[in-house]
Parts: sequence; structure tokens; C-alpha cells
Amino acid sequence: METLTIQPVLVRPQLTLSGRVEPWKSALLSAQVSAPVRSRLKQLGEPVREGELILQLDPEQAQLQTRQAEAALGQAQAGYARLQADLKHSQAQVLSQSRVAAAGLTSARAAHQKQIHLTRPQELAAARAEWQAARAQRDQNGREQQRFEMLWKEGAISDQDMERSRLALDLSQRREISARQSFQLAQEGSRGEDRTGAQANLQTAQAGWQLAQAGGLQTEALRHQLGENGALLERQQASLQESRLLLERHQIRAPFAGRVLEVLVERGDAVRPGTTLCRIGQIDRVKVRFDVPEQVRPQLRPHQAVQVQATSLPGQVFQGEIGQLGYQADNQSHTFPVEIVLSNPQQKLLPNMQTRLQLPVGPGQKRILVPVSSLAFDGGLSYVYVIENGQARRREVVVGPLQQGELVTLEEGLKAGDRLALQPFRLSPGLAVQPQ
Repeated sequence: METLTIQPVLVRPQLTLSGRVEPWKSALLSAQVSAPVRSRLKQLGEPVREGELILQLDPEQAQLQTRQAEAALGQAQAGYARLQADLKHSQAQVLSQSRVAAAGLTSARAAHQKQIHLTRPQELAAARAEWQAARAQRDQNGREQQRFEMLWKEGAISDQDMERSRLALDLSQRREISARQSFQLAQEGSRGEDRTGAQANLQTAQAGWQLAQAGGLQTEALRHQLGENGALLERQQASLQESRLLLERHQIRAPFAGRVLEVLVERGDAVRPGTTLCRIGQIDRVKVRFDVPEQVRPQLRPHQAVQVQATSLPGQVFQGEIGQLGYQADNQSHTFPVEIVLSNPQQKLLPNMQTRLQLPVGPGQKRILVPVSSLAFDGGLSYVYVIENGQARRREVVVGPLQQGELVTLEEGLKAGDRLALQPFRLSPGLAVQPQ
């Protein structure tokens, strides 16, 4: 017969508190858009990784809106690029016309001054060169006019660009006529009509310079239009980004790794913003909250090691530590909140399980502890068997209020040195026993 020799041990009174298991992290996932549920990719209790898809809402409307936004952005980009090209071409054209007009004006002023005096051989050579340059510019503007005429019919250039090309050709033609006349006058020498022609040429050159300056105004108008299209392009980019964000909101993903604790919708359910869809929790680490009496609170400190038991898991003890410790008592119960943190790699502790926390209170006292299994009961009486002189003797005991795991305290009935039988149901008073 297996026995235990009784020896009093130092025991501190224990306070038993009740708590409930909570996930270390928990999240209620809600809809941000109005759409029917297309599919459930995760079922109740299944594990999920961070970012993994749990529910898919029907994205058809959001996809259509995104495609429209992409098309609008493409058009805005094309329009912006076209205006950039037009502005670059206009700037180059204005620069070229300004140079030609400036050169023509300088030449006309010189010719006008020459006509005031007698014509010299070098002046005749200069008049010939001016006529040749004017003729070359007329021919170039003629070819440019033909190219612009084709682009204008295709809609590739604006009416303003076409009109500037026509004016440039007309100006170059008049300049060629004027230069030819100047050359002819230079051959004949300075006459009254020559001076009159030189004055007319100077006026023509001045008109050409003014036309070149007007082209600069057209360039500024294009630059302003480009700025407006740039603002439109930014708005279209923002609209596309918003559409893509809306499309992403049709996918319900896990914000962290854990398990699906609740699924509140089914395939085909129509949801709207704010509708709760599911809840996930991280349970490889859990926490349990207890309310501790104010008399016990001074004995606790952060990171203090504690033991927790689950009501549904008898005999199993879980090691934890105090994670958070309240510093203000409840007005009604005068208790302090305490949060116990427990590692739960096997996920035995599940959310909402009832748990017990035993905390020592008061000074330690010598007590007799016996296994609960060594007790027997007869009506309202508790008794044990002790082995004396090789025989089983029944002895009534008084069970104390304290319990530590599978051990209970006895207030009366046993003393130090007694040999307690650990299997009372196999004994009867006076039965011969060979203790072990």
C-alpha cells in the first residue's frame, strides 16, 4: 500500500480569482464599400497570414470605374504631350521669325540710309546679297506653307499656327520683291523713287518685326494652356489613384497573422460601409484580465511570474507574467485591473475560456497538506486511513479552506509523523497493510 508520511509545510493563504481568456490582438473587419460578398476564402477557425485574403466583395463596379479613370488619364496625357510639342514648335518658329525679321529690319534700315547717299560698288554687292537671301527665305517659307497646309487638313495643327504660316509666307514674298527692287535701284543709282522704295522697304521690315513679336504672344497663350492641361492631368492621376484604392477595398485582408474567430456574412450577402464582416485574433499569445482586491495590489509588480489554470483543462498549469498592472481602483468594487500575459504556442487556451488565478495573501503558516485523492467521505464527514502497527485505522479529519492544485489543507485529524494511506477506497478499518 502506498503511503505518505505527514510533515507540516509552510503554506500561504491563497486568493482565487476568475478571469476570461482574450486574444493577444483582435480585429473586427468591416466593409468600406457597398457590394455583395463574392466569396469566402477563409472559414471559421482557419489560420491566416498577415495580408492574406479572407473575403472578396464583388469588384465589378469598381473595376469599371478604374478602367474609365485609366482611359481619362490616357487622354489627358496625350493632350498634354501634344501641347508640349506645339509649344516647342511655336517657340522654335517664333525664334526663327524673330531672327529673320531682325535681320530684315537691320538691312532695310541700312538700305534706307544708303539711298540717302550715292550708291557705292560695295553697296550694290550688299543689295544683291540681300535679294538672294530674301529669295531663299521666300522659297523656304513656301515649302513650309505647303507642309502646314497638309497638317492643317489632317487636324494636326491649330488654325492659329496655319494663319501664322500664311503671314510669314506673305511677308517673305513682299521682302523678296522689296529686296529685288532695292537691288535694281542700286544698279541705277540713287533717285527720288529709290529713296521712296527704301522707305517702303523699311516699313515692311518693321511690320515683319511686329508680326514676329505677335508670334511670341501666341507662344505665351500655348504656355498658359499647357499649365491648365497640367492641372487637369494631376486631377486625372488623383482620380485614378482613388479608383484603385476603392478597388482594393473590395478585398478583405488579415491585418496580422492569427485565426478567424468569427465570420458574420455569407456568399451573396449585400454589405455596405460599416457592416461587420469577420473577426480575427492572434492566440499564440493570450492575455487574461483579473480584478484584484486592493489588499492584494501592493504585493504585485510588473513582470511578476504567476500561474493560471483553465477550468476546462483540469490539472494543467500555464506559466505567465503580469503584463499590465492597474494604478487606479474601481469606484464601486475597489479592485485593481491586472492583465496576465501567457505564451500559448499550442493554442490550448482559447478566447473566452474561464480561468483561475491563485495569489498568496497573508503570512505563511505551518499546515498539513494531503492529496485530494486520499480523502474519503461518509455523509457529511471526511476521513482518511492511517497505518498504525501494520493495520489501517480510520481517522476523521476537518478539511481546511485552502487548496493548492491537487493538495488540500487539513485543520484537524492528522499530526506530524502519521503514515497516510493514499488509496482509501481499497481499505477498511483493521485491515492488515504492508506500507510502502
